[in-house]
Amino acid sequence: MSVRAAFGKTRPLMARYDVSPHLVKLWKTHKHTDGQVIRQLSPYEQKVIQPWAGHLPKEIIWRVTEGAWDILPALAALYGVVAWGKWYYADICHHHRD
Repeated sequence: MSVRAAFGKTRPLMARYDVSPHLVKLWKTHKHTDGQVIRQLSPYEQKVIQPWAGHLPKEIIWRVTEGAWDILPALAALYGVVAWGKWYYADICHHHRD
């Protein structure tokens, strides 16, 4: 009798056969969500890339035009410094020829 009582409430005897074992809730204090609205979408109904890629060209153009005013003076200064440096190096090389 004690063996039967010990194994009377084990998982295999209490298990439902219409549900896979990994889907069965085993905890006793599981509380249901009363009043919470839960909505699910099928993976085939979700459009993950389309909202992102739909306005991507417009977003790229806007970001380039907005950022151009900040980066163009820096690029012009960089080009000027490099051009002056090359000219100055060539001038020093030609000036000190024998």
